[in-house]
Amino acid sequence: MKRLLVVALLSSSACFVEPANPPPATGPGPAGGFGAVDQSGQPAGSGMAAGGAIEVGCSYNGTQIRGEVGTTVLVNCPAGCGNTAGLWGTDVYTADSGICRAAIHAGVIGEGGGNVFVTLEPGRPAYRGTVRNGQRSGDYGQYPKSYHLQRP
Repeated sequence: MKRLLVVALLSSSACFVEPANPPPATGPGPAGGFGAVDQSGQPAGSGMAAGGAIEVGCSYNGTQIRGEVGTTVLVNCPAGCGNTAGLWGTDVYTADSGICRAAIHAGVIGEGGGNVFVTLEPGRPAYRGTVRNGQRSGDYGQYPKSYHLQRP
């Protein structure tokens, strides 16, 4: 009977003792998950260009920027983003407008791409479209969030 009791106690999870000095982890981390995140809220070591700019594609828009109204981020646009994303407004754009195309429209960058500061703003009751720098932006009614652009 004593032998059975000892075996039962040893196989019980309550008898597991965590080592005082566990060995260091080796090999790759578990698959999936979110990974490390820096203070900007962007994944650490990914998507960042030299100088801290977020490297984006032509379809990237203001709704994808984490942060509240007043948040400013530096975005690095690739070449060839003219006429590749929706665009509504002039100088102040709806948040769902393509940032790189808006930067071309505003004259902040050319078709060759480049860096642009994007600052989130409150929504507006209406947005006026224009044609600038070969880009046509559309009129739009009320939208809950906006952004404006500046040269670095």
